[in-house]
Amino acid sequence: MLLKTWRVENLQYSREIPAEMKPTIEAQIAEMRKNFLLTYNSDGTYTTVLSNQTMIGKWKLNWNNSKITSTAANGEKKDFTILELTENTYHFKAIEGGEEVIFLMVAEK
Repeated sequence: MLLKTWRVENLQYSREIPAEMKPTIEAQIAEMRKNFLLTYNSDGTYTTVLSNQTMIGKWKLNWNNSKITSTAANGEKKDFTILELTENTYHFKAIEGGEEVIFLMVAEK
């Protein structure tokens, strides 16, 4: 079910976003809805497209399919916890900038 292209539907933050930051964060999420795609390929590679920037790397599931470890082209590794995975929905938790963020993704049509 993971092997497809996903797009951002929304992001959820573990901490309350300060009121003065909300417009900025909401604008960033709106931009990601339009310009962020994540594709998992069956050969263990992934492609992330954000605006006109493309990043590639490798991905691997852990033994019980609850975490994905991605390795970027520069060798940087990151773990993501899978919260939900269905045919059309993919939710995962990541640490971004020291903050826990839940990515709510939907299958790209």
